[in-house]
Amino acid sequence: MEWLYSGTNGWKQLSPNDIIYDETINLTKTGVISLSIPGDIANDLNLFNNDKFYIKACSKSQADQFSLIKAVYTNGVRTVECFGDDELEKTEHLPPQSAESFNPSIPGVINIDQPMKTFGGKDKESALKFYKRVSQILHHKNRPITKSDIERFILQQFNWLSFAKCYTTDHSADELNMNNIKLLCLKKIDETQNIDEIKLSVADKIIVESFLEKIISPFAKVEIISPQFEDIWIKCKIKFADISGGKGIAKFNKEFFDHLCAWAHSEKERITLGQKIKKSEIIKFIKSRPYISFVTGISIIHIKTLEDGSKVFYDSANSNENSEFIQTGTVQSLLVPRKNKIVQLDKEVYSEPEKTDLFELGVGENFIISSNSEENQFLEVPKEIKSKKPESKPFTFNFKF
Repeated sequence: MEWLYSGTNGWKQLSPNDIIYDETINLTKTGVISLSIPGDIANDLNLFNNDKFYIKACSKSQADQFSLIKAVYTNGVRTVECFGDDELEKTEHLPPQSAESFNPSIPGVINIDQPMKTFGGKDKESALKFYKRVSQILHHKNRPITKSDIERFILQQFNWLSFAKCYTTDHSADELNMNNIKLLCLKKIDETQNIDEIKLSVADKIIVESFLEKIISPFAKVEIISPQFEDIWIKCKIKFADISGGKGIAKFNKEFFDHLCAWAHSEKERITLGQKIKKSEIIKFIKSRPYISFVTGISIIHIKTLEDGSKVFYDSANSNENSEFIQTGTVQSLLVPRKNKIVQLDKEVYSEPEKTDLFELGVGENFIISSNSEENQFLEVPKEIKSKKPESKPFTFNFKF
């Protein structure tokens, strides 16, 4: 990231000493940036033809991050609420615009704007958590050397993490093999947040990685990773009982998500990586819904991620698919329900499961370029496309991403 300011003869670069501190970690997270503006800043009329002074940020490798910036405010400060000896049992966050003024008032401050809700803070530590934390510190002396030590230590240090799992690059089961560490972490989210927000951002990874490098062996290489989300969605035809079609579909989608991803919004539910689930269990779950009177044409679609990063497409409606289970492609993957395709029925009419065709996929959602894996299943090409297909020699296209 480069910071520049408007000078007499165009843009000039700020020196590292002019950046007092940067809480945003190069604009990858919310925070305050404090800059010292050089004395030769100027309002060159050749730049913008006005009387204002300008600073700008440039990036050659992370320019796409700029599109995620929601707002920029001047004269920003970060405040911390202190309770002293009177600890609260639970930390409550304040919604945006809760701060109205200073008490006592500060001369010269006309207005206060709180654009986001408060964050951070810890609940009062219970006696059980205290004894557990102290016993672990006595065990490793703030120098965790095993995988389990690192997992527990990280969760204690960062209360916004819900899960941590330590791996080594050679997949060794040896607890003391800590030369190359991969730490898979998940964030805590609430019901208002999207499931994808459970993954750590670039800034979050830098924070955890920097902390780990200070406490583990200097010869160990650390990498913070996020789990692979493997899409799973249902195709079926349903007749609802005592509920409208729109509400019934919305209710089923929510309940199916909560069934497979109960861990997303609850700390009590255990996260299981490398999931394996029976297809019959999913069908049983659908039929057990009290607001569903009849269901037919059920098929389960799974977009599987392999160890090499390639993706394969599975459709239970395919005649070549005989497996009883749906299993993730890696031990670091999670099954996540996406947009189910449900057709509402007015009467009970049986139908066979329908294969997925190209028209049902969307670019940026579930449309994938097939891998060369032998496990792969090719999508059913619609009949109208087959009939229009001209007889010609095939073309080969190479895609570079």
